[in-house]
Amino acid sequence: MFDNLVAYLWEKRIEIPTYYQLKTLIQEALETVEKELNDILKRHLTPQDILLLDNLFQKSPLTKTGFGVMKYELTLFKKIPESMENQEILKRVEMFIQIKAMYEQLFPVIKRLNLSHTTIRY
Repeated sequence: MFDNLVAYLWEKRIEIPTYYQLKTLIQEALETVEKELNDILKRHLTPQDILLLDNLFQKSPLTKTGFGVMKYELTLFKKIPESMENQEILKRVEMFIQIKAMYEQLFPVIKRLNLSHTTIRY
């Protein structure tokens, strides 16, 4: 996209801004968006929401690796078991129930952030 923009400016004989000017403009725009999103979060996150999000970044004994290293609770949701054994299916159902509860709790804040689908996926 950037290359196409520069080619368009070059073709139309429009002065191409320097790298520093472009970097500054993009950086300022990103900082503005980040500040707006942070303000929304500060206004609308409840103490329960903050606790829920903080707990996702707590080290969990359930994520202990063979080397004794514990990972964040959030990592439990990254890899969903795909086995068709009853125990694994039960684990998946419990995991999705947990995710659904978190989503429903945070949905009002998510909606207020007004993020595009692409941004959420990123």
